Amino acid sequence: MRIRPAVKDDHPALCAIDSVAADDLKRRADIADWIQQGCCHLIEIEGEAAAYGVLTRHFFGQAFIEMLMVGTSWRRRGLAGTLIAHFQSMSSGETLQLDQHVEPSDAGPVGQGRVPAERLHRQSRRERSGDRFLQPPKPIVT
Repeated sequence: MRIRPAVKDDHPALCAIDSVAADDLKRRADIADWIQQGCCHLIEIEGEAAAYGVLTRHFFGQAFIEMLMVGTSWRRRGLAGTLIAHFQSMSSGETLQLDQHVEPSDAGPVGQGRVPAERLHRQSRRERSGDRFLQPPKPIVT
């Protein structure tokens, strides 16, 4: 597994794992813009794009996870949490803002299949404050 910034050549692969991009030209353009801005990172497993995330700072200058997308065949392996940890390491310990819900790669009927941010908080073992990820709690030493 390798996490790296996405490059222009990754655009088709990222669109392929993003179910919204299949039918939405704006999403395809958004992905291209995120790549160009250098804020899109992907997880590559065995040469295949498995997941991607977007970390921006347009939300009041705060680090904001705008998108997390995991390909259908790569789900339930902790890749979203891996991307969150990666973004946290890039953020020098500042609080990360996270969209309320993360869209699945196989979006079904409206409202179905959305992954609550709360699950990602639990899985990444981070304290929750509103819709923010904080640094993991430090152990108490006695």
